[in-house]
Amino acid sequence: LENAAQGNFNISNNTFTQNQSSGIDIRLSDSATATFNINDNNIQQSGRRGIDLVLANTSQGTFNISRNTITNNLEDGIYLATDNTSQATANITNNTAISRNETNGIVINANANSLIRLVVENNQINSNSVTGLQISSLDDARVIAEVTSNNITVNTL
Repeated sequence: LENAAQGNFNISNNTFTQNQSSGIDIRLSDSATATFNINDNNIQQSGRRGIDLVLANTSQGTFNISRNTITNNLEDGIYLATDNTSQATANITNNTAISRNETNGIVINANANSLIRLVVENNQINSNSVTGLQISSLDDARVIAEVTSNNITVNTL
């Protein structure tokens, strides 16, 4: 979504398997504003990430990610990155498996004056090749995170 695009989107009860790139790939730029409910999906064996979320410029996005199985992807299970002055709210809750991904279970990257409000709660995050949960902020970006009641086990780092 670009420019002044706005919307509410539901991505539910789907199976995404063996996609060449990411299972779900969402890019917001310019002044786009959107809410995405990503629930009850099976996302596996993607050539990149299970769920790939990128915000730039002054875009704003809300992502409610719940009750999914996200496994065996060649990169991260869930990846969220913000840049410039974009703002994201991500509620990652009650996912039954974020597992066996070739890099990380969940990656959160805030860059260049952006803001991420994050809740990671009651997820099963295990057996990923690098980390279970990675949160970073660079260049005056901010992450406000609440991480509670997750089972994060058997990740390599």
